[in-house]
Amino acid sequence: GAVDADLAHEARGARWLASVFPPAVTGPIALHVAAKRYLVAVDHAYAADLSPGSVRSLARQGGPMDADERARFEAHPAHAAAVALRRWDDAGKVTDDIEVPPLSAYRSLLDALARPAAAAPA
Repeated sequence: GAVDADLAHEARGARWLASVFPPAVTGPIALHVAAKRYLVAVDHAYAADLSPGSVRSLARQGGPMDADERARFEAHPAHAAAVALRRWDDAGKVTDDIEVPPLSAYRSLLDALARPAAAAPA
């Protein structure tokens, strides 16, 4: 159901993007939920700022990491990038009116990050 779909969103996203982007991009995406569980375990201010929906999904996702899980996460080569991505994702959840550039404004960045064979001609 919807809960099961929610539990695998980071893995599906990383797999979908893997045909276009290298592991340096998809690795932190695959660790999106792990980074949330890690941050809740190590940063009490982060945990206090979670939305009610994020608190509910955290419970389904396994809750805060225990010491062994934190050590395994910290040993993963993409853990620092995953934490940074998680913080950027959370900071991007702005509800005020903001002006967002169109997707085309990011085309050169996306092309630069894409695998050479995946980059489409302009």
